[in-house]
Amino acid sequence: MPANFMDIYTEYIRLRQTGASMEIAIKALQGHVDQLDQSERSQLNLLVRQWETRESNSFLLEQAKGGSTPAKKSSVIRPINAAGSPQTAQPVTGFGEQAPEGKVFCSQCGKQNRAKDKYCFSCGSLLQSPTHAPSGATKGLTESSGDPRDRLGTAYFGQTSKLLLIIRGSSIPVEVTGEVEVVIGRSSPDSPMKPDIDLAPFDAENLGVSRLHVSLNRDEYTVHVTDLSSRNHTFINGQRLHPREVRVLRDGDEIRLGRLTLKVVFRH
Repeated sequence: MPANFMDIYTEYIRLRQTGASMEIAIKALQGHVDQLDQSERSQLNLLVRQWETRESNSFLLEQAKGGSTPAKKSSVIRPINAAGSPQTAQPVTGFGEQAPEGKVFCSQCGKQNRAKDKYCFSCGSLLQSPTHAPSGATKGLTESSGDPRDRLGTAYFGQTSKLLLIIRGSSIPVEVTGEVEVVIGRSSPDSPMKPDIDLAPFDAENLGVSRLHVSLNRDEYTVHVTDLSSRNHTFINGQRLHPREVRVLRDGDEIRLGRLTLKVVFRH
């Protein structure tokens, strides 16, 4: 019997992979889910949405072909109905959880976004549109292009791109160069901790910047910011990050460390 949300998640996957529909699997486990607290239920729903988005379509296609090994992931595969023909994938909402009106879930990281947004605020992925073009309609170039510039929009940061931080009240931008991970904070005479980018000359101590406040990490095409459990918090465009929360950066974003404000500029 499932005892916690991870046990429920494991049992959910087992049911789905042995042929149960999403609705049947949810119904079978709902009684156990009702015993979870809100935090555990939210974590479970996030895991379920991610699994359904990334795994179930491939599995169902392989199952319909009579195979026993999950097929490779594909964003264009659709579940197979009893007649053996493709059917439209059902929206993934999890155990009784639906996106509030005017919101959509990101298919990659599971975070809620505004329905009018094109890209996920958290991971930068292109959000799936709730509507689809009619069959045979001409596709826009950005819909079919594999170019990361089209997919990521203002979150795109290429291998030759430059990241500048413009500090409010200063006319000299700080260029972030060289490292995969860069820590931003302030130095202090009584501390051995030295950030890669030192904001001490910008009155960082009085403005509430921690010695190790945030880190910037770049992957192939994006830059992410992570709050390092700072005392006075990190804000992206006015929205507070939780400790250790990771957020994709976009060209033009405003980062606030305590009360010190930086503007993000990408130059390609």
